[in-house]
Amino acid sequence: MNFLFVLSSFAHAAGVERVISEKMNYLAEQGHHVVFATYEQGQHPLIFPLHPAIRHIDLRCPYFTLYRYPLFIRLLKAQFMKRVFLQRLQALIDEQSIDILVTTTNASMFMGEMMKTKRVFC
Repeated sequence: MNFLFVLSSFAHAAGVERVISEKMNYLAEQGHHVVFATYEQGQHPLIFPLHPAIRHIDLRCPYFTLYRYPLFIRLLKAQFMKRVFLQRLQALIDEQSIDILVTTTNASMFMGEMMKTKRVFC
């Protein structure tokens, strides 16, 4: 099976990150194809070690940078960034033939739109 895990970043040593890393490593050790996508990782190193077979991709959608703008500009930029995020995520899903997508971040608010395409099942 092909798995895609989506987190905002993997730069902080916290419980969710630890559990997700163990699940991804286990699945990779069992021979499953595992892709790990972040969207706000930037140049930060991954906090926990991952199995060599796990492919990490940063979608480069740093939502945290929006707060430096005034409200109106923030709303416009947020809509643009949301569209870019969805396009990049859908392209990754198509490219990797993802069967199962797992996310624990606020990216789940976008999953409703992804599920409308009937391409992703959460």
